[in-house]
Amino acid sequence: MKILFKIFSFFTNFELFFLKNKFKEYGSNIKIGYLPIISNPRYITLKNDITIGNNATLYAIDNDLFFDTTPKLTISSNIYIGHNVSIHCMNSVTLEDNVVLSDNIYISDVSHGINLDQENSIMKQKWISPGPVKIGKGTFLGHGVKVLPNVNIGNNCIVAAGSIVTKSSPPFCVLAGSPAKIIKKYCFEKNNWRKTDHEGNFKE
Repeated sequence: MKILFKIFSFFTNFELFFLKNKFKEYGSNIKIGYLPIISNPRYITLKNDITIGNNATLYAIDNDLFFDTTPKLTISSNIYIGHNVSIHCMNSVTLEDNVVLSDNIYISDVSHGINLDQENSIMKQKWISPGPVKIGKGTFLGHGVKVLPNVNIGNNCIVAAGSIVTKSSPPFCVLAGSPAKIIKKYCFEKNNWRKTDHEGNFKE
C-alpha cells in the first residue's frame, strides 16, 4: 500500500506542478493530497497555508447545457480541508480564514432543475444557483456535513457531524440536525456556550 500511495503522490505532484500557474491565485504553503479533481482552476483562488486532504473535488462550473457562467471559488488563508471533500461552485463559494472542514463534506451553490418532464431526465435540465455560499472565519464543519446553496454560515460557528445546512446562521452558533438548527450560542457575558430555543434565544 505504501508503494501505491507513493505512486498516487507522485502523479498528484506532477499534475499540480503544471496546474499552479492556471489558478486565478495560488498562494504559499499549499499542500494537496493525492488524486484531487480540480476543474477550471482559472476560477479558483487558493490563498496561503492551506491543507487539502486526499480525493478532494474543487469543481468550478463555467457552463451547463444552456449558458455560460463565471464562478468564483475562494479558499482563504489558514484553511484545513479533510479527505473526500467536494466543493461545487457555479456562482460563488467562499471559505474565509481559519475554516476547518472535516472529512466527507459536501458544499455546493448549485441545484438541478426539477421540472416534471416525461421526455427528459433531470440531468438534462438547466442547472441553477439559488445563491452563493460563504463559510465564515473560524467556523468548523464536522464529519459528513452538507451545505446547500444560498447559505451564509457566520463566523466562529460549529456545525455538528452529519448536519445538512439549508439556511444561513449568525456567528457564534452551534448547529445540528437535518435540516440544521441552532442548538447553542456563545454567551459573552458568561463566557460559555449556552443552549437556545428554536428561535436562537438563550434558555433559562
